[in-house]
Amino acid sequence: MRLLFLSDHLGYADGVTTGATTYFLTVLPELTAQGIDVRACFLRERHSVAEALENKGVQPVFLNRGKWDPCALFDLLRMIDRDQSDIVHAAGMKGILLGRAAGRIRGRKVITHLHDTSIPGTMFRLLHQAMAGWTDRCLVISEAVGKLAREQFGISPDRVTVLYNGIDLEKYRNTASDARERIRMEFRLPTTAPVLAVIGRLSPEKGQAFILPWLPELLRTHPEAQVLIVGEGPSKAECEAILNKSGTSASVRFTGQRSDIPDILAAVDVLVIPSLMEGLSFCALEAMAAGRPVAAFRVGGIPELISHDRTGVLAPERDGAALVSQIRRLLDDEGLRSSVVAEARTFVQRFSIQSHVQDLIAVYGQVLKSAHRGR
Repeated sequence: MRLLFLSDHLGYADGVTTGATTYFLTVLPELTAQGIDVRACFLRERHSVAEALENKGVQPVFLNRGKWDPCALFDLLRMIDRDQSDIVHAAGMKGILLGRAAGRIRGRKVITHLHDTSIPGTMFRLLHQAMAGWTDRCLVISEAVGKLAREQFGISPDRVTVLYNGIDLEKYRNTASDARERIRMEFRLPTTAPVLAVIGRLSPEKGQAFILPWLPELLRTHPEAQVLIVGEGPSKAECEAILNKSGTSASVRFTGQRSDIPDILAAVDVLVIPSLMEGLSFCALEAMAAGRPVAAFRVGGIPELISHDRTGVLAPERDGAALVSQIRRLLDDEGLRSSVVAEARTFVQRFSIQSHVQDLIAVYGQVLKSAHRGR
């Protein structure tokens, strides 16, 4: 099976990564290990984590094309002809449009993959709807994203398949014995202080700048609490300004981009997910596997992972006071914390990367055997 795996980019400038980056780094090498002939192609420039893919046997191609460069389509057509690709598996708004066009021109099966609940602007949305019939299968990472695929992207319901993300469970279960102490020393965190983590690209939809104004309310009852903001992105300056205005900078550490998320999780007590929109949440799965309780807003696909008071705790969307209240419950109630961690660890077993890749390969097989429709 020869696969052209296409996306807009591997990550953002300055080494910033996303959940999609994690997906590519985890899934593409596993597909190769399972005998799939993978050609990974990214429309934009080379990203610093490309070396990690290369070290795992995947040689990515970076087209270095601008957002509206029509030459990208001809690049893809040449790749399909050269590699004799059987399937085009496309992600990202531009990647999906170009992947559909290239697949239609060359008569190849096309799988699109939606990783979040972002709704494109009017022009992009109309283009996607016009090309919806050129999709043999649309993979979505949650039921919430599936609803978006049908209602906003015009995908026929019988072509939408929910395929939850998978993670390397062992990596999060088996961290180094000194990880907690080492990370706390690195960021000068008191040994006994309750530590929260917010992990993800610093951008408006991830909610860091939304929840930080509520930090003084948490510190009112938990003055020793510390927060790790893990990641980089365009919202960092806004977050710093909020902390300076409220006088809470001493309670927060910005870690920058980190590749040792299992060790970070080992050092914290609660993972907070203040996202204002979220397709599923890799870091929720990672925290579950690492044995760390999660507090999050009830948005997007998060309720498909977090069952309130069972596998985590939830607050109504954009209700900062309610989220702080749920964080307090986890910090104060050892029984709740222990029960949530235990049930989440059992629940997350179904999200192994091995199971995900086997399900993905099964979808490839089904699509190859199916007749083209709507072309």
